[in-house]
Amino acid sequence: MTALPRRPPLMAGHHRPSTVKGDEAMGQRPNDLRPWESPKALFGSELRRYREAAGLSIAGLCDLLQDSAPYSKSTIGTVERGESRPDRLLAVQADRVLDTREALTHMWDGLFKGANAVPAWFADWAMQEPKFDAIRSYQPLVVPGLLQTPAYAAHLLDNDEPAVEARLARQEVLASATPPRLMYVMDESVLLRDAGNPEVMRDQLQHLLAVSCRHVRLQIAPLRLHEGIGGAFAIGTLPDGGEVGYKDNAVSGDTTTDRLEIKRLTGLFASIQSAAYPVDQSLELIAKVAKEKWT
Repeated sequence: MTALPRRPPLMAGHHRPSTVKGDEAMGQRPNDLRPWESPKALFGSELRRYREAAGLSIAGLCDLLQDSAPYSKSTIGTVERGESRPDRLLAVQADRVLDTREALTHMWDGLFKGANAVPAWFADWAMQEPKFDAIRSYQPLVVPGLLQTPAYAAHLLDNDEPAVEARLARQEVLASATPPRLMYVMDESVLLRDAGNPEVMRDQLQHLLAVSCRHVRLQIAPLRLHEGIGGAFAIGTLPDGGEVGYKDNAVSGDTTTDRLEIKRLTGLFASIQSAAYPVDQSLELIAKVAKEKWT
């Protein structure tokens, strides 16, 4: 029987990168990715696509990156699954070893450059926000970001100029040809909470009155116990009818596309909205507080 040709031996100190075949987790097929869900998911799906096109396993990619940018297999795996945010060095070095003509670096810059002005845990929602046809939101503590005045936002963000600019830049969507329909319910305490000085609060409340219209519906939930005491949340509706949810917590927030979770948030919003004052009474209350408390 004719013997199969043997591969040439490797030189000392070198090893051959592993290929996709015989790769991750004993030949199990990697989980399908959902690149439309977030910037992290989009970058991760592209990294996997380029890696597999090069015939490399995750271990093989790590081997090629080892000298210039040592990453563990688990780190690359979490990036590809969209579970962690990549650093720019990974994009640059992956472009080099995968010969992608800086495609990953260009994508990283588009998705993440300057994003430090937006908290990492809010970036996924901020990226989706311009796409929404409608937003429903409950805010128990502060005025919604899309409706904040510059002075009010500056107070909340400790005059962090890049963060304030990033928040105000989000409001550009309201001046687009097809702005989203906004349905906001705020707790009454939002109107009463000081924001540095009376002028800031008066101007903020007057701004709410000025922007209120058929596409921006504002309601105030009265000062009593209701289902909204659990925290702020929002539901964004995409043009295709898909929905994205966002939930605040004490130290960060979470964006979700889980249908059951969004169904729960939808029911919670309906319950809070039913306990709130109607739009006309809510606007009267905003005007009254602006005049009597902040003038």
